[in-house]
Amino acid sequence: MRSLYLRIWLTVVAALALFALVSGWLVQRHLEEQRERSERVVQERVAAWADLLQATLPPADAPLAEQAQGLLDWGQRQRVPMALDAADGRRIVATESFVRRGLDEPGARERLRAAWGVGPDDWLVVTLGRGEHSKGWDLLVQAFERAALPGARLVLVGQGPDWQAVRSAAGADVVMPGFTNEPANCLAAFDLFVSAARSEPFGLVFLEAMHAGLPILATATEGAQHLQASFEPLLPCGDAAALAAALARQHALLPARRAHPVEPYALPARVAEIEAFYRACGAR
Repeated sequence: MRSLYLRIWLTVVAALALFALVSGWLVQRHLEEQRERSERVVQERVAAWADLLQATLPPADAPLAEQAQGLLDWGQRQRVPMALDAADGRRIVATESFVRRGLDEPGARERLRAAWGVGPDDWLVVTLGRGEHSKGWDLLVQAFERAALPGARLVLVGQGPDWQAVRSAAGADVVMPGFTNEPANCLAAFDLFVSAARSEPFGLVFLEAMHAGLPILATATEGAQHLQASFEPLLPCGDAAALAAALARQHALLPARRAHPVEPYALPARVAEIEAFYRACGAR
């Protein structure tokens, strides 16, 4: 009987070991297939973009004026920031979405504040982006009204499906100028950038606000957590009361602009990282 139990035990152990071995092999095979699939998808998309560019943009030997106009048309149609440089590095033309990443124009702060009906000494709390539920514009309006900050104004710059609903619910002193094609100039007019987003994987507007040197107040979304070293303490998502309290603290401090570490996200650093990724993929 003992011999029978031993044989059964050995059989079970062997079966479990075989199961573990086969499972490990299957998992490894699945991971390899997923990696190969991801690489194929990346290669196919890069090739598709290259084909699309070749098919729709003027050839390299076309007159510069034709190339410039083609780039502007293509960038506007695809909403992609693009620039055309000569061989000597001279900038020939750039789309508005490319230019907007640059420095603000002299006098932009005063010009935009005047256009919005905001005083030169008002403390401007703002958000910039698409007005939709995930961005939490409604929460920001509620928090701002609850905080009741003397000498402060709220400006929501952008357009989106929730714009009209937020406009109807907000007080008359909340400024909502709609879409802008000069976000860099808008950032120059602000005093505190706020993201009340319910969800934000990685908002490019965070980098734009950092580039402008603005103090930043944000909820604990994925993107904000990635960049939180540059932000004020992160706030819980969807909590208008916590946001109102944070606005009151910032209003008491009136924080100045600051230098944020944006170099890791600048074009040279990102290009180098992307190139390193493709070289590593090619070496496998």
